[in-house]
Amino acid sequence: MLPTAHRVLGATLFQLGAVAAAHTHYIQGMTLYDPQQHRASVFLYGDDAGVTCRCHAAWTLWYLGYPDQGLTQIDDAVTLAQHFAHPFSLGYTSTLAAGFHQFRREVRAAQEHAEREAPGSP
Repeated sequence: MLPTAHRVLGATLFQLGAVAAAHTHYIQGMTLYDPQQHRASVFLYGDDAGVTCRCHAAWTLWYLGYPDQGLTQIDDAVTLAQHFAHPFSLGYTSTLAAGFHQFRREVRAAQEHAEREAPGSP
């Protein structure tokens, strides 16, 4: 439950404007995350803490002025979500990745992510 606890605390701190502290908790959640051990939490909480921590760490890096490092995190989140093929995680990461690329003015990448998990997509 620790990765999820760090994810939730990170989200709370982010909403309070404590972006650096939020980032620290997302990193702690990622560090504690073990895909095999924490896989069952997807069905308990509805999301994969490893995927979600990576997504939100990407955005904290953006706000802290490190967009390239954030891009690496969002790409890692997409890869992890694809590995598990959990529908919510796939949709969530695709949405956040599309937004991240949109902020970077990478139109083609944003569109690819936006269309990736859309209903009826190949």
